[in-house]
Amino acid sequence: MEATQDSQVVEKCNDVLNMIDTNINLLLLNDDMKVAYFNEGFSRIFESAYGIRIVVGIDIIDALHVVNQKASNIWRDRLIAVRLQKLLLVEELFQKDGKTYFWEVQFKLIPTADKSYISLCCRDATFRRTKQSRIKKHEANLRAVLNSIDNGICLVNNRGEIIEYNCKFFSVVKDVLGGTLRSGEKLLEYLPQGLRNSWLRRCKITFEGNAQCFLDSFVVGRSTRHFEIRAYPIMENNEFSKITISTLDITNIREAETQLKLQNEELGKINGELDRFVYSASHDLRAPLMSIKGLVNIIRLDQRRDNLLTCTSFILKSIDRLDKFVVDIVNYSRNSRVGIGIQKVDFPSLLNKVIESVNYIDGFADVDISADINNKSPFFSDFSRLFIIFNSIVCNSIQYRDRWKKSFLKISIDSDSQKVIIRFEDNGIGISEMHQMQLFQMFFRASSDSKGPGLGLYIVKSVTEKLNGKVRITSKLGEGTTVQVEIPNSSGQIEI
Repeated sequence: MEATQDSQVVEKCNDVLNMIDTNINLLLLNDDMKVAYFNEGFSRIFESAYGIRIVVGIDIIDALHVVNQKASNIWRDRLIAVRLQKLLLVEELFQKDGKTYFWEVQFKLIPTADKSYISLCCRDATFRRTKQSRIKKHEANLRAVLNSIDNGICLVNNRGEIIEYNCKFFSVVKDVLGGTLRSGEKLLEYLPQGLRNSWLRRCKITFEGNAQCFLDSFVVGRSTRHFEIRAYPIMENNEFSKITISTLDITNIREAETQLKLQNEELGKINGELDRFVYSASHDLRAPLMSIKGLVNIIRLDQRRDNLLTCTSFILKSIDRLDKFVVDIVNYSRNSRVGIGIQKVDFPSLLNKVIESVNYIDGFADVDISADINNKSPFFSDFSRLFIIFNSIVCNSIQYRDRWKKSFLKISIDSDSQKVIIRFEDNGIGISEMHQMQLFQMFFRASSDSKGPGLGLYIVKSVTEKLNGKVRITSKLGEGTTVQVEIPNSSGQIEI
């Protein structure tokens, strides 16, 4: 009876194999784990793998136990498992002639009226596994390349869902947008609300087959990040079903462009100032020299004592003008080239040094100079640059004093741990309101009686700005001028 049932099953197996157009390697086991049926393909595979020639009626577990106890145990566990779950898929690996072979084996329980069978359907998966291995290797290489570039790359389908992305794109979304990127989620959900409509339009245009490039800026903390974003359509089955989005952080480039623009503007300003400087300097240096030359010729032709003293006085004034101009040029050059040297400033000492440097100026004795120093805490800054500021403003107060009244210059110094405010208040001839907007321009002279080169206040402003300070002038014609300078306290800084 058992043989009859087995033969019926074998007949059905042959019918099935004849109906399908494929090379299936089949083994059929009965309840006793004995071979009820096998085809030639499976016989070759089994013999190659384990060195066992299969025959009908052989106990497969016992046969394996003779040659490979480990394999026998594995097969027993599999056959027990398939009786419990009716279907089991495994992959068998074995070595032959130095090569590795992979076989996919499907264990399936086949119940009949009186007994059950287990079928083993085996297929050679070596070629497919080799191809898959190569594909995985290529994918790993491609992903390594994508993860090593500076661009963030993301693949999005026509539903707006994220399919793939590289590490850079993940970090951009996390650092800039504050989200954790996940495949399958919609890209728009990670974007700020204000950008979603524009991104919808961009995606729509890209899915129509149009590549795009655009710029977006995002505020991150207290800084702004700038990105160049490119979108490319991908065609599949004659339709654009996906787009790649590439992002490149161009913040440093934009900042460099801005810096370059500022530097070019500064360079243009410097070149313009240099042109004016050369023109005016050549004139202002030559004028007193020509005056000295003319006076020397007068002395040579007329050696009367009275004329000699007059000419000598004029020569000295011309020399003073030259000296003042040279000092201004040196101060201007030094402020542009020399770094800032921070040191503790002793304001009384600074004032004494300034007074010593101006006491030879014509009219010094006619001006009553007083100072009020209120130093609440030690003040640190560049001593030499403060000297330039004090010296230029004091010289102007003396030079532009009102000769028809008793002149004064009141200096007040009020410093604390944050800054110093210095006020210079005089009762000189003052400055017309129409000229006050131009006071800090190079070579500007507010008075036709001015004998100086017009560099003093320009240098005061340049030096003050070098110290991160600011200067302001208020004046009224015929009443006097007040100059206020505010400079931050660089306490604790070292020389830079």
